[in-house]
Amino acid sequence: MNTELANSLEQAIESGDLELPVLPAVAARVMELTRDPDSSAADLAALVQSDQTLAGYIMRVANSAAYAARDQMQTLQQAITRLGMQQIGQMALTMIVGEVLLKLDKRGEAIVSGLWRTSLGTAAWSREIARMMRENTETAFLCGLLHEIGKPVALHTIIALAREQDTDLEEDELVELMNRYHQVIGARLATEWRLPDPVIETINHIDDHLAAPTSAQSVAIVRGAREINAALEADPDTPIESIESDMLIELNLYEEDRRELDGKKETVQELLQAMVV
Repeated sequence: MNTELANSLEQAIESGDLELPVLPAVAARVMELTRDPDSSAADLAALVQSDQTLAGYIMRVANSAAYAARDQMQTLQQAITRLGMQQIGQMALTMIVGEVLLKLDKRGEAIVSGLWRTSLGTAAWSREIARMMRENTETAFLCGLLHEIGKPVALHTIIALAREQDTDLEEDELVELMNRYHQVIGARLATEWRLPDPVIETINHIDDHLAAPTSAQSVAIVRGAREINAALEADPDTPIESIESDMLIELNLYEEDRRELDGKKETVQELLQAMVV
C-alpha cells in the first residue's frame, strides 16, 4: 500500500476536507416528497416530468417484468398510482445517484461501472428476500443499492490525491485503498445527503449486522443478498439452493425458500437490464 497516499487520505477524512459529490436538487426533492405524508402522486409526477430523461427511465423500469405484472403502463401518473410513490422515488434515486457516481472520474470508470452493477444486483436480491420475509422491500432495495456508495467516492478521492502527488497507482493499489476507506467515506456521504438511518447503518455495519443499533434485520438482508449476487456474478447458472451461506441460514432461508428465490432469476435479470443507467 502507498503509505504517503494513505496518510493523505486519512488526513482528508479526519479534517473533513473531502470533496463529496453533491446530491442533485431533483434527488433531494424526490426524497422530500416520498417522506412527506402530505405530498401527493401528482406532486411526484410533476417533479419527474420536469426531467424527460428521468421520466423515460422510470417508465422503462416500471414496465420491466419485475414491476409490470399486468398491462404495460402508459403514463407516469399511472405508474405512480399502481406502484406507489416509494417505489417510483426509489427508481428516480437509482438513476440520479448512478449518474452522479459514474461521472466522478474517467480513470476509475470501469471499476465504478462494475461496482454499480454489483450494487444493483445486491439491491434487486435484497428486494426479493425482503418480500419473502415480509419486510419493507423499498428499504431493503435502497440499503442494498447504497451499501457500498463510499467506494466510488473513495476511488475518486484517491485518484485526485495521486494526481496532486504526481503518483502513479496500479489498479490493485487503487482497489486496496478504496476497500480500506470506503465505509467511513460512505457514511460521511450518506449523512451529508440525509439518507435514511437504515442506509447509514447498512454502510457502517455490513460486515457485522448484529452491531447495527436499530436496523440489524435490514443489514442482514443485504448481506444475504450480497452473497447470492456474488455467486451469480461468478456463475449465473448457480442454483441459489446450492449456495453455501451462513447468512442465508440465519435469515431462515432454507432449501424451499431458496428454490423460490431461484425462480426469480429471470425477473431480477430483466430488472437489472432496465435499471442500468
